[in-house]
Amino acid sequence: MIANIQKIQNQTSDKKLTGRLYNIKPVTHDENFVFSIGIFCVDLNAQPMVCGLISINECREFNSDKELAFDAIENGLMSNYMKSSLISLTVILSEAKLLHDAKMLSNNEFVSMFLTVRSKFQQKFRTLRNSYMKHLAETNRINKNSLNRLRADLAALTIEN
Repeated sequence: MIANIQKIQNQTSDKKLTGRLYNIKPVTHDENFVFSIGIFCVDLNAQPMVCGLISINECREFNSDKELAFDAIENGLMSNYMKSSLISLTVILSEAKLLHDAKMLSNNEFVSMFLTVRSKFQQKFRTLRNSYMKHLAETNRINKNSLNRLRADLAALTIEN
């Protein structure tokens, strides 16, 4: 994250970033929350990669975390606090974009805020992903005994061949 912010100061690619952010708008507490967050994340993740601010691996990692977080949301594992926190991040970035469009915020400041919000989104998605993985383990009764049994079954299969 810090390396990306330092990289910004040496690049001009941040000028390209703001012209393509069509989906950076505040999200609300409605029935389309997951869809709205998904649309918001299109610009949040894809545009920095296109502009060379993040690597393709960072983009893929974000998408992976996002998809598992959405599974967690669909399974009711997201708290109201987490939902409000994600909404707050969309509002912050939307306001920063408006200030930048009004020439009240420099490119470097905007890109720094953009990458910070993206990082916070990824942290929240990872928290949701971890909750979902724990939920799956509990639902499917996965534990160390399951792992040992799986290894034994795999060993038996390799011996047969």
